[in-house]
Amino acid sequence: MALALIGESILAAVLEVLMERIVSPAIRDFFKSQKIDDEELKKLKARMRSVSKLLNDAEEKQITDAAVKEWLDELKDAVYQADDFLDEIAYKSLRLNLEGESRSQTCTDQFRSFLASLNPCRKGVREVQIELTKILKNLEELVDQKDVLGLIERIGGEPSLRRTPTTSLVDESVVYGRAAEKEAIMKLLLSDDTKGRHLDVILIVGMGGVGKTTLAQLLYKEMVVSNDRSLKSSFDLKAWVYVSEELDVLEVTKNILKGVGLMNCDNMTEDQLHCELERKLSGKRLLLVLDDVWSDNRSQWEFLLKPFMSVRQGSKIIVTTRNENVASIISSVSTQHIKKLSDDDCWLVLSKHAFDGGDFSAHPGLELIGRQIARKCNGLPLAAKTLGSLLCSKRVEKEWKKILKSNFWELPNDEVLSPLRLSYHHLPSHLKQCFSYCAIIPKGYKFTREEIVLLWMAEGFLVEPRRDHEMEEIGYEYFDELVARSFFQQSSLGSSLFVMHDLINDLARFASGDFCFRLEGDDSGKTTDRTRHLSYRATKDDSDQTFMAIKNPRLLRTLLCPSGWPSQVKQVEIICDLLPALNCLRVLSLHPFHDISVLPDSICKLKHLRYLDLSHTVIIRLPESMCSLYNLEILNLHFCFRLVELPANMGGLINSRHLDIHHTKLPEMPLQMGKLTKLRKLTDFFIGKQSGSSIKELGKVHHLSGALSVWNLQNVTDARDAFEANLKGKEHLEKLELIWDCDMDNSLVNERVLEQLQPPVTVKILSINGYGGTRFPDWVGNSSLPLLEQLYIRSCPDLKKALFTHFPSLTKLDIGACEQFEIEFFPLELFPKLESLTIGSCPSLVSFSKGAPVAPNLKELKLRSCSNLKSLPENMRSFLPSLEKLSIFHCPKLESFPAGGLPSKLEGLAIWGCDKLVAGRTQWDLQSLHVLSRFSIAESGVLECFPEETLLPSSLTHLEIRTQKNLKSLNYRGLKHLTSLRELTIMNCMEVSMPEEGLPPSISSVTIWQCPLLERECEMGMRKVPKYLRCPEYMIPGRKSV
Repeated sequence: MALALIGESILAAVLEVLMERIVSPAIRDFFKSQKIDDEELKKLKARMRSVSKLLNDAEEKQITDAAVKEWLDELKDAVYQADDFLDEIAYKSLRLNLEGESRSQTCTDQFRSFLASLNPCRKGVREVQIELTKILKNLEELVDQKDVLGLIERIGGEPSLRRTPTTSLVDESVVYGRAAEKEAIMKLLLSDDTKGRHLDVILIVGMGGVGKTTLAQLLYKEMVVSNDRSLKSSFDLKAWVYVSEELDVLEVTKNILKGVGLMNCDNMTEDQLHCELERKLSGKRLLLVLDDVWSDNRSQWEFLLKPFMSVRQGSKIIVTTRNENVASIISSVSTQHIKKLSDDDCWLVLSKHAFDGGDFSAHPGLELIGRQIARKCNGLPLAAKTLGSLLCSKRVEKEWKKILKSNFWELPNDEVLSPLRLSYHHLPSHLKQCFSYCAIIPKGYKFTREEIVLLWMAEGFLVEPRRDHEMEEIGYEYFDELVARSFFQQSSLGSSLFVMHDLINDLARFASGDFCFRLEGDDSGKTTDRTRHLSYRATKDDSDQTFMAIKNPRLLRTLLCPSGWPSQVKQVEIICDLLPALNCLRVLSLHPFHDISVLPDSICKLKHLRYLDLSHTVIIRLPESMCSLYNLEILNLHFCFRLVELPANMGGLINSRHLDIHHTKLPEMPLQMGKLTKLRKLTDFFIGKQSGSSIKELGKVHHLSGALSVWNLQNVTDARDAFEANLKGKEHLEKLELIWDCDMDNSLVNERVLEQLQPPVTVKILSINGYGGTRFPDWVGNSSLPLLEQLYIRSCPDLKKALFTHFPSLTKLDIGACEQFEIEFFPLELFPKLESLTIGSCPSLVSFSKGAPVAPNLKELKLRSCSNLKSLPENMRSFLPSLEKLSIFHCPKLESFPAGGLPSKLEGLAIWGCDKLVAGRTQWDLQSLHVLSRFSIAESGVLECFPEETLLPSSLTHLEIRTQKNLKSLNYRGLKHLTSLRELTIMNCMEVSMPEEGLPPSISSVTIWQCPLLERECEMGMRKVPKYLRCPEYMIPGRKSV
């Protein structure tokens, strides 16, 4: 990549690509074959070169000169027109080549066919020349205005010394100048002084960019992932919900429900959502963060908070807002005002991002300039962080002084956006283009790295002339650069999700101008003639008139629908009215329109289309006509659970790079899938019985990466076909799943096929499911897979032997439903890095290998239906020092835990269907497990009264008792001893009754299911016997909480 230029125009990268495209073989060959004079094309390139020389001067002057800014917008519009025209010609050239039309046809016949599909030229050669002339004239007029506007030719700015590092993410945990505020809010969160209130609301108030969200994130993370168990267990439920300008009560309610563990609530009614939230919160101590609240509408707030009346005392809601009026409409409010940082603290933030960890000792001359820049950040940490990320790539005083003296600081009434606009201004052209496009992303929307990169690729932002790299790799570099420069930041919900700060989102909208538009509700306004990129986020109030806001759909390049409500717009409005008008579309997302079951044949007219998202729709088949979408690169059919067939001519989509057919019902792949040689991602490959593509078609697709699942391998009858699939040669694959449909009649064929399906050495996750052979090939257990981290062997009923020699990188091993597996002593010593081990339905397993410390990293051990297992690993306390979760299900011959007891770090223990082990429970010595917090016991026939007084440790917070056919009573003394116990679950215990003394006061929630005696006692007790009132909530499914 060329060195990034300071102040480089957003159009510089676009024009460079277009000038390369004009002289590309596709364009030149088409003009030559049609005997069209290409002189106009040469003129077009010359005009573009003339314009490009003015860009960098215009980029500087448009800051303060509105006329120059308008000139740049007109130029961008003209460039879009030129790009559309060239793309039309390139498509026709590709079509002629693919469909084998004779080059010897007369110019008149062939060109008439071309003009029939060309838009806006339709009638003949003259119209094509008119269109070219029009584009040329527009560019000439723009060049002629240079003297009036005072524009001069300049070749970029000063090159940066080095590229911004793309591997390090911003450390959000380091915050300066907020210790007092953090301590004050933490005291409020942990305070038990509720004065009878069930719910306290804590307001964090401050201007945009001052650090409200970051402070809330620090507090929230401390409660969620703290090593201090008292902090971590302070709240039963925790959730983080982004709200933004419009307070959509139902959407917020839905997100709160998802945050507390109920994911399937998208299709619930308003009443169902509120009832379910009230049930979920009842008797629980809640910590909820509502981030970036704007609304002070009292009725909306009252409606939102209605289900919260059932929470347990001590529950807290943290609200971050710029609007202090919110405090006046919510009772029980403590307000914490977040002031601007001091200049010194601003300098600490800026220097931390400008230098590695804030160490600027190697550049002492920059400190004085840096402190002056920090003062201009006006106390806003977001501005300091963003500018620091910009300065990270600069180490020369001259560059820092240029930032200090920039005109951006003088912009009126813009104390927040000015430093951010300055950071944007100094982005290289390719990053400006990618970032400004993100203006179509709704505020608060969380996105993945791949999601954004695929959109950039479809829009043509990742084509770099003279650079031999995969487009996806280029996109990931761009994305990481924007993260490093603080334009994107990691979401609090996980390391794979990202978000734009509201002010950064505002900056993107400013930078994109009229060219990007977000359709969000009735107050969104309308698009303009310049709008090219549009996003639509469905809401519950949408109507069939929603898309009337699109003024000129013919020019749209993007119709993107981020996740939201299922759209209320009728299918016919999209399919019949809108799609036919979208002639220039590159990106089309239809996944909110869940009722779409068919696509019209006219989809083939969207010849520019690169990205088509039909995920989560009920589509059954795709029209054959779409196979002429030769530019299509991304096709997303994820979770199209009714899809049963792909087009027969799918192999015609030769530019396809990403095909997602995960969670579909496809019986087979269409023929000639091997023609899709550009595929980089193929989620699944389905092998039919007789028709469709053979597995050997995969051998022609060399560049697959990521994850691949190969289904119906029982249909592969010739091992040579498996060999030709060449899985071993797909060196970019990281996850491979091989799936048979349990074909036990062809054991030898299965073995020969699997022998030829050896994965590449790069694979990290391998799953073998339904395999019908008796043994594994050598590559499963030898050193062929040195990077393998996860191995799943499931439902292999005849498998007897597997060669386990050494897996140096394996962290997770799951063996299940392998009834013939001969493994009497499990060799833990072969897996030095193992963190999770699951063994199920392996009756031959008797014990674990004996000897030295063998699994120092093992954190989770699950044993299911191992009918002959007699002992656990010996000396577990010493040899499995990291074990945190132990689950033992249906191991009837296991009688005791090993000598020395269980590991001291154990947090969760589950024992189901192990009568002999439960019979010897007095020897368990669980009292020594000081961090054990969860215990589950089920399907035992030996319990009559439970738990014994000294059986369970006082650290226990959750106790579950299930399916105890002989259990008659709960032991009050055993429960009273559990002073930390908060949640008690009793299920399917038909004869159990409540202890005479009631329940201990520590218990805050009891869930009862299919326990008729308990249900009657609880209902009577809550009405008549005061002792039951010590427990605030009884949950009895099918009845209202009592």
